[in-house]
Amino acid sequence: DYKRIILLKGLEAINEYQFSIVKSLLARDLRLTRKMQEEYNKVQIADLMERKFPGPACVDKLVKLFKDIEELGDVVKILKNEKKKVMRQSGAR
Repeated sequence: DYKRIILLKGLEAINEYQFSIVKSLLARDLRLTRKMQEEYNKVQIADLMERKFPGPACVDKLVKLFKDIEELGDVVKILKNEKKKVMRQSGAR
């Protein structure tokens, strides 16, 4: 569920330039080579994020990055709300 949030509500909402910024900022954490930064698409980055930052941590990581990109304030709100929904649903089970 958290991967769905980061991919569909987060990464899909940003343009290619913003995505290149995100990849650059995540390069160390995800161990991305220069070639990987150039070639990896949003799905591949979401897969890596899900493995490196399990559960809600992947959403938190994206929120932290997006907060620093001025145009993405609305996306940050959406990500936080979606994370809350998933946490409530998983707590209700």
